[in-house]
Amino acid sequence: MQRNSNINMPGLKNVRITKIEEQVVLHVELPIVIHSCPYCGEKTKKVHNDRIQKIKYLKWFERITILMYRKCRYECVHCHKRFDEKYSFANRYQRFSRKWNQMVSVRSVKGKPLRKWRNYRGLLVRLLYVDSINWLRRRWNPSKNCHPPAIAAIDEHKGDTNEGTYQLIIVNAKTHEPTDILPNRRKITIKHH
Repeated sequence: MQRNSNINMPGLKNVRITKIEEQVVLHVELPIVIHSCPYCGEKTKKVHNDRIQKIKYLKWFERITILMYRKCRYECVHCHKRFDEKYSFANRYQRFSRKWNQMVSVRSVKGKPLRKWRNYRGLLVRLLYVDSINWLRRRWNPSKNCHPPAIAAIDEHKGDTNEGTYQLIIVNAKTHEPTDILPNRRKITIKHH
């Protein structure tokens, strides 16, 4: 593959892929552009240093895909403070891309209730490439061990489980975060929960 070829991938705008490895490891970097200093507001284009950050991305050709992102740190020429460049495909301090987080949320909602996923470790590794149900629970639902929400929203969605065609999702109405997924929408299941 030539160094200057461009591939448009979802969620990776203005990124130049510099290298693709056999295990689908994409080496990416953003172009050097003028950034505003978050401390003094002045414009700067001076790069202080760079480092490689490993970010999990969506599966590509049914293979685990890793972004090896060359992250630049800029230095303000006026106040001499240093700051990271702005990038849109992952949140700050995260090792997972935004697209990956969306995929985990969708698969978690469409899949089995989290309490039943501990029997499906192989499925977790294949679909989400995570190692434990506890990791998924913390990642997708950090408020699981907290008290139930004061205001809950309940809705159904098509999930096709052994207990029926529809499942029931319970969401914290204030934060819009899912708190649990019930295997069916029967009154007795909701009352028991």
